[in-house]
Amino acid sequence: MTLRALFGVLLASSAADASRGVLQRREAVHDHSFQPDYVLRGTFNNNTQIACTTRPSVLLNGTHPGPELRLIENTTTWIRVYNDIPDQDLTVHWHGLSASVAPFSDGTPLVSQWPIPPDHYFDYELHPEVGEAGTYFYHAHVQFQSVSAIGPLVVQEADPSNDPYAHYEEKIMMVTELYNKTDQNIVTGLVANPFVWSGEPNTFLVNGNAYAPPYLNVTSACGPEVFDVEPDKTYRFRVIGGNALGLIVFGIEQHKNMTIVAADAGYTQPFDVLLKTMSRQQLSQQNKTDFFIQVEDRLRPTTAVSYAVLRYKQPCSDKPQSVPVLPTAKPLNITTDITEITSWAEYALQPLRPNDFPSAAEVTRRVVISTQQIWSSNSSNSTARWQQAGSSEWTAEDPGTASSNVPYLINIYKNGQAAVPSIQAAQPYGGWDPVTNTWPAAVGEVLEIVWLNTANNKSGSGSYDAHPWHAHGGHYFDIGSGPGMYDPVANEQRLSGYAPVRKDTTYLYDYTLAGGFAAGTINGWRAWRLRVTDAGVWMIHCHSLQHMTMGMQTVWVMGDAAQIQAKVVPADGWLTNGTNVQGYMSYGGEAYGNSTWDPKVVSWFHDK
Repeated sequence: MTLRALFGVLLASSAADASRGVLQRREAVHDHSFQPDYVLRGTFNNNTQIACTTRPSVLLNGTHPGPELRLIENTTTWIRVYNDIPDQDLTVHWHGLSASVAPFSDGTPLVSQWPIPPDHYFDYELHPEVGEAGTYFYHAHVQFQSVSAIGPLVVQEADPSNDPYAHYEEKIMMVTELYNKTDQNIVTGLVANPFVWSGEPNTFLVNGNAYAPPYLNVTSACGPEVFDVEPDKTYRFRVIGGNALGLIVFGIEQHKNMTIVAADAGYTQPFDVLLKTMSRQQLSQQNKTDFFIQVEDRLRPTTAVSYAVLRYKQPCSDKPQSVPVLPTAKPLNITTDITEITSWAEYALQPLRPNDFPSAAEVTRRVVISTQQIWSSNSSNSTARWQQAGSSEWTAEDPGTASSNVPYLINIYKNGQAAVPSIQAAQPYGGWDPVTNTWPAAVGEVLEIVWLNTANNKSGSGSYDAHPWHAHGGHYFDIGSGPGMYDPVANEQRLSGYAPVRKDTTYLYDYTLAGGFAAGTINGWRAWRLRVTDAGVWMIHCHSLQHMTMGMQTVWVMGDAAQIQAKVVPADGWLTNGTNVQGYMSYGGEAYGNSTWDPKVVSWFHDK
């Protein structure tokens, strides 16, 4: 059996809903007496060693991936992030937990916070609600840093008896990519004239290790990742797709007994990743104890392959086992059929428990967003950008509006309703407000958001790409995908008797993997339903780092100024005139500590 990691996670659990607890704000100075629960230090080294190769990289705590973080539901966790990079800003985003963090802690620069300047640090406050236990990850959110500055995050149940799989031993499998080009060269080329593509990844890493030419130095500490298991046991694999570009597929040699039990942010009904290992009898018949885990990508022009190893422990033996020789032929034949790839697990995963899926009758507004690559000319000497709805594109370096030289959340705090886009004014533009370059929504709405994969604007040579769309601020209900144009009537029929799961990342597929189409032709669609319950400023973006750099990001303002400010300034006026949050209002403000001052912070959660 093969599985896929869609820039998200398998084995996560349900996200909090509108019953989220009330925030309680309290000012504090985090002096020497304050001890964060975790510390992450961002560093840059021109000679970073990853998988037996040297690459200039940003790391968190000096490793790739970064350390595993464990949080507990209904418990506040403070994570201090130091920016020790002398010439780059830094933020950290908690992928999948956006609505469970303090207002300035989502980690999105120029959206929810000012980035952390060099030689400063910032204290992030996280508070997962009951029901949010599961598998997540964290990563830097500045330019291309997260290709290497990334790590696993697990939220555990407040009541262990609520974990249906607590009795299984856990393994974390985090898949990332390795590029020979530097981050700076990649970013510079993507926005250059003429455009220079990053190239495809050189290989894939499993927990920071690779086993594929030329990464074969198995005598050093950077050989393949080895998962030690015992016969006749069931393991919970927390699989995290932290890759930058492709759709990851993987399988385990001679092991088909795997079952999905959760995806992104909700336990699912078992679907054909718990791994059932071989019995001792089966293992003896194989005459070997090492089995390859084969990792590849799909929906790309070329395919790389790398391996990890599933190893059965030898009883009564402390003798180290050698690494198996790299196979001359792939041990697994993982499908390349486009129909199988794009239909896998569609309309299949269902929640383990009821999740308040909104019916079509509850939908208050449908927002249809085309995604298209725009070339400045038909010649090779041109620039390439990604646009949404024909005009919208956004990056932190080029937010597309003069008002966004400060983070949107801070702008709303300072200027109130004048900084909030109008839903009515956005209607002629398909829901996009060109003045603020944002997408407004009202608290209480039920949105149906439809993403369309549109051929680029090159005359006579239009082509498509695949896009993993990721939402901050909460989870949406994924209501399916398909080739061609979205038909709401036909899709509603497919949803009959089916309960969609909540997700934070799903793919807008390329159903052709070819070119030569008329500019603007629709290739396929992906649709969501979203209950707007959490006021704030949230990003929805393609999670391909290359496409993000090229403008494939959107900013959503959910709620009016009073609802958004209520998260920051209490209605009772206890903290008056906004003085409590002044430290967050400027780049390098008092909420950002350094060697000369302790940060003045506001704590929003008070369980300890």
